[in-house]
Amino acid sequence: MHDQNEADLLLLKHNMGSQRPENPDLKEERKKCTFNPLELTFLLDGGRTNTKERKLIGKYQQNS
Repeated sequence: MHDQNEADLLLLKHNMGSQRPENPDLKEERKKCTFNPLELTFLLDGGRTNTKERKLIGKYQQNS
């Protein structure tokens, strides 16, 4: 399961295509998480597939 999460995270980061630099304070806070934020994202989106679709839609909206 851990390998799948890592692969999903890499895919999502690649698909996001974010051009904004990551806030250093937020980056540090994210390191302190006691839960897997990616799993929470999947839960809130209703599953991995929905998260991937949401990220792709966001990417296309940014590029429009």
